[in-house]
Formats: sequence, C-alpha cells, structure tokens
Amino acid sequence: AWTIEKATDRRLTVTRDADGLTLRKTISLEGNRLRGVLEVTLELHNERETAFAGAVELEWNVNLMGGGGNPAAYYRRKGRESRHDAAGRVAAGTKLAFGNKHERVALNTTADPPAPARWYPVETVSNSEAGFERVYQGSCLTYTWRVRLAAGKATTVAVRLDFSAAA
Repeated sequence: AWTIEKATDRRLTVTRDADGLTLRKTISLEGNRLRGVLEVTLELHNERETAFAGAVELEWNVNLMGGGGNPAAYYRRKGRESRHDAAGRVAAGTKLAFGNKHERVALNTTADPPAPARWYPVETVSNSEAGFERVYQGSCLTYTWRVRLAAGKATTVAVRLDFSAAA
C-alpha cells in the first residue's frame, strides 16, 4: 500500500516498500489551467543486501479526442506527426509532443534522464447486435528506464509535461 508522506494543493509525495525496495513518487503541478507543468518524479532505493536489476516505467493515459483517425489529435517527433490513436515509439532523447489542434491543447514531454518512449491506443471491445465493436478510450504513453542498483544505492527518474491550452 502507498503511504502519503506529504500533500499540498500542488504537490503529493507517496512511498511504497516491497521486497527491500522503496519507491517514492512525487507528483507536482505548477501554473494554471491554460499553461503549466505537471511532473512525476520516482526515487527508487535499493535497501537489500543484493543488487537489483529491472525496469522503472512511468505510464500516462490521456484522451485528447483522438479516436477514429482524428487528424487534429497527434503525436509529433522529429518533424513528423502521427495520429493519436496509432501506436508509435521514439528513442531516448527524442523530443516528443502531443496534443489536439482543434481543441488547442499542446503538451511537450521531457524524460530525465532521457528514456525511450512508446505509445499505443487504449481500446475496449464489446459485443452488440451488430457484432464486435472496438471503441477508442485514449492513448497510453510510457517511458521506460532500465535500472541496475547495487545494494544501498538509489536512482531518480522523472517525466515532465509542459502544457498549454487556449481559452
């Protein structure tokens, strides 16, 4: 279970211990509804007597009304755009943005340290009188860091989302 360490109206820090590892997650929000920064920081501490090898992943599930091939909803990297409801990936250090031009919402992501990112549509499937129907629910964006920690060591990773919206 998560334990709340600190909570304010703009910052939340929670911790969780399992199998000799402690994870501290801090979520912070700055700015206002039209422009700001949302950042999630993870600190992983290896309190075991042996090394830890694994992965740390931050996952963002977002819905920018991008289903049905909506050309206004996009992911952008290296001057290329793809639909928000299509899968994709970028290498570590690649600038990645996403948004919806019609809704005038834009987000720029930064991973620290740089990490590869991938995204894919989140869809539900149901059975109706007309047969199976697939419904777009949003897009799942993940950043993944490979981690190797010696006993007693720690590492920190973060994803920052700079966002803007028109009134």
